Amino acid sequence: MQDEIYADLIQRKGGAYRAEQVAQDSHYLDPIERREGRLAGNSRIWGDASAEVQSRVIDHLLDASRDAGLGARDTAHVLAIARIESGFNPDAAAGTTSASGLGQFVRDTGIAYGLTDQNRFDVQSQARALVAHYLDNRELATRRGQDEAYIYKYHHDGPSLDFGGLALSEDKVMPLLDGYTRFVEARFVLEQGGDRAPDHGGGVPGAVAETFDDVIQAELPRQSDVVRHADGEHGEQRRMGTHDLAPAQSTAAHGHLRENDRGEDVRALQSTLIELGFGDAHGVPLQSDGVFGPRTGEAVRALQRAHGLEADGIVGPDTRAAMDRALPLERAASLAGEGVDGSPAAPLEALLAAARTGDQAALREALSDLSKSAIGQVFHAAASAPPTREERALAAPLQQDGMQR
Repeated sequence: MQDEIYADLIQRKGGAYRAEQVAQDSHYLDPIERREGRLAGNSRIWGDASAEVQSRVIDHLLDASRDAGLGARDTAHVLAIARIESGFNPDAAAGTTSASGLGQFVRDTGIAYGLTDQNRFDVQSQARALVAHYLDNRELATRRGQDEAYIYKYHHDGPSLDFGGLALSEDKVMPLLDGYTRFVEARFVLEQGGDRAPDHGGGVPGAVAETFDDVIQAELPRQSDVVRHADGEHGEQRRMGTHDLAPAQSTAAHGHLRENDRGEDVRALQSTLIELGFGDAHGVPLQSDGVFGPRTGEAVRALQRAHGLEADGIVGPDTRAAMDRALPLERAASLAGEGVDGSPAAPLEALLAAARTGDQAALREALSDLSKSAIGQVFHAAASAPPTREERALAAPLQQDGMQR
């Protein structure tokens, strides 16, 4: 059955990286070897391999799993990981890191499992490496008393880090296992000379009925602030480099926002950062897309540094307070530059003029007019914002000194 096409498992081509997204250590722009007989993808993009190539890749994964003594469910788990990581494209490569191949191993992980410059895109070597890595992660989960959902978590996060791999495993990998297990069982029966037909129809949840957009949008974060992974971004230990994928999170835990969060709170944060003029590490403005990726983290850290806060990239009470104080001042500065009489800045200009004359009645009238104006409301909001932790710390000695006096 080595010429059979597994139509229900075939994945559709993902989206391409832009040239400016491709990192120096990426294999995304490496030429693809196309010698006769080699299983090759059409490009480095997730899922961009012919149905024939994807089917033969699946055969290699089945063979490597059987050679390692894996049962049907473990083999199904290997297939699910390969689908999530590469869309069964053996030549898939991330644009943002060195991750490549069926398991999207970064360079050091690949080396640890026998993948080098010479065999990095060899299908048989990749299949064996992915199975070996699976076995190590399964053993780690077992040793820690954890269930099978943790196997992909360790593929995604590594053995000691936590970047949302468990939620992704439970949400996207685990639902594939029952259908993929039935597929594997059917293949094993056929290979042993049985007469059971392969279960290709309806038994594999979400395998081919969906379009590429359905697959990617269901399984991956949006490609904007989070730079997706060829087009998978589900590679092994992505945070060891510039990778970072997160499962979708609609709300932030404990009122904090941090990388990998998603939702309207993140969108509001990005809008504030844009208004305050904070962009990524290269000064490029953010997009207000609701995805807290590395570029949003860079902008948050820039804001924190500008306000004397710890630059940890986490938006907590102090960072929010700093933004609450800075935003009105930014708006006031913008209004103050808009013009003369009749402009939003006119009440402020009138107040300054009254102060220069020393006329108390004119000064009181100007203050009253200012308090009713848009720019006055901005200043009031700035003055009402709670102090940051650093401001409270600076004020404490002064308060203590006052009490002593």
